[in-house]
Amino acid sequence: MFNKSLIIFFVVIIILTVLNFSNINDDYHIEIFSLSNKATISENTIEEYYSYDLEKKISAKGKIIKACLNNLEYSKWEDYIEYIEIKLYTSAVLPEKEENLVISINLSKDLSLICIMNKVSREYVLYKTIKDLLPVSYIKFIQVPNENYNFLVVYQTLDERLGAYSYDEFLEIYMFKENKFNKLLKESLLTKKIIFTH
Repeated sequence: MFNKSLIIFFVVIIILTVLNFSNINDDYHIEIFSLSNKATISENTIEEYYSYDLEKKISAKGKIIKACLNNLEYSKWEDYIEYIEIKLYTSAVLPEKEENLVISINLSKDLSLICIMNKVSREYVLYKTIKDLLPVSYIKFIQVPNENYNFLVVYQTLDERLGAYSYDEFLEIYMFKENKFNKLLKESLLTKKIIFTH
């Protein structure tokens, strides 16, 4: 049996191919921020993040988070760095053909964001940011038909088992076009309602 998310991917790809991207509704784009005076992340810091040396890895994680938070003027979150979760990916998500560093940052149980970085010499510089996401579980990348870069397929989780007694896993697909990321699709993968009985 086909995985539901795979079917969704193929449907999106077929639709985009047929439409040749000409009919993407502007209502589906999210706000993207280009920033100046950016803090950078060194290639050496990325290497240390993947180190087997736990001390180096923790230090590198802190540097990566601080650079992203400083660029976004989220300095108030620096007090919680040890609780912030990040995942790093490399994939070409912009039309420049080069691979980008893609960082998902889970700030809290209901707030996350994604930083897309360009490599300049031996430094990574923030280029675009996707804000106001729910906690990101992971990201997959699928090639945009007839293009040399990829969709971002962002898997997120809404966990309100302690509040609204609900749990939802879903994906959103984004594509970069006309200097912004467009949200093409949101699809629920799993929804649970928690019911208490006496």
